[in-house]
This record gives sequence, C-alpha cells and structure tokens, in this order.
Amino acid sequence: MGDLRPETPTCQVYGISSGDVGKLLAPCGGSGNAEAHFGKVIFRGTMTNGTLRLSNEHSEDIGDGCGWRFFQEISGSGNLLRFTYHEKIEDDTHPVQATCYRPCGATADVDVAPLP
Repeated sequence: MGDLRPETPTCQVYGISSGDVGKLLAPCGGSGNAEAHFGKVIFRGTMTNGTLRLSNEHSEDIGDGCGWRFFQEISGSGNLLRFTYHEKIEDDTHPVQATCYRPCGATADVDVAPLP
C-alpha cells in the first residue's frame, strides 16, 4: 500500500495503513474470482478481462458513540492499482445527542509485484 492521501489532515483511515504489504490472489489474465489479503483485512471481488475490482466493508466502534461503516476498494489493471476509502455514520445506530466525528475519505496507489 502506498502513502494514504486523506481528504483532510484529521482523517483517520481504519483497517489499513500506508506501507502495509498484502498478498493478491487473482487470475494471471482474463476473468475470475480474486482476493487481496492485508493482515486481517481481506478484499474480495473479481478480475474481469484483466481489470480488478475488490472491496471490503466493515463496521467498527471508534469511540465517539456513533456506529460507523467503512468502505474500501482496490481497483484497476496492470501493476499499479488504486485504493479508495470512505466511511459513513450508520443512521440507526447513534443516539440523537451523540457528537459524531466527521466522515472522510482517502486514496492511495497500490503497487503489484510478483512474489520472489
């Protein structure tokens, strides 16, 4: 994972960090199921005509009393893929008086290299 580029300086990306090294399992060409593993974070999806589209969604308590849902995607083709991240407050999980953090997003480049 390359350097994360958050939308704002205070944006915290949950689930993955700059510099994380993962393992991509995908067809060498063509189409089929695909996965990328970054520790406990697993992205699942497909390779279609050489274009990869993987996603990961999860909920997590981040300490502000609000329920959060996190969306992450790895997509593209070739040796340089794109990581995108965004988050949202789950409307039905937070009390009316809660002071929720502000949702944000981020992007990063993902370099793909064969295993030695």
